[in-house]
Order: sequence, then structure tokens, then C-alpha cells
Amino acid sequence: AITVFKTGLGADVDIDSSTGKISITMNGKTIVMYEGSSTAYLDGTAVDIAGSPKYVTNLDNGYSALLIPGDYVAEYLEADC
Repeated sequence: AITVFKTGLGADVDIDSSTGKISITMNGKTIVMYEGSSTAYLDGTAVDIAGSPKYVTNLDNGYSALLIPGDYVAEYLEADC
């Protein structure tokens, strides 16, 4: 889902793998999430979200992808999906 925001919708995405921090900025809004946490920060305000960001690995090819609660992020960022 993170690729959709970055490549498909042109959002600014920053991932800090050492802290698990994921920042996505689009339409003048920023959402910050942390891997494994169901708390997100919407322009600095903490809110509970359904689900949490996590890495998932394809066992067939070893490729890992970061999955985020895309519907929630898209709604907050007013993404036109």
C-alpha cells in the first residue's frame, strides 16, 4: 500500500527503518505511523487506527513490502483513489 501513495498518488513518503517511523505527506496533511503501533499522528494529534503498519515477506521470492492501513490513510490525506 505504501507504493500506491508514493508512486501512484505522488505523496511524500519517508520511512526510517531504524525507528519504524513512517511519514506520509499529501494535500498539506501529514500522517505519522510506527511499525506495529495502532496509534497514528495526524498533523501531530494522536489517534487510534484500525490495524498497524507492518512488513510482510513473500516466502516464494523473499520480497518484503510495508503494508499500511491504506483506507484510513487515504481518507485522512484526502487522496483521490
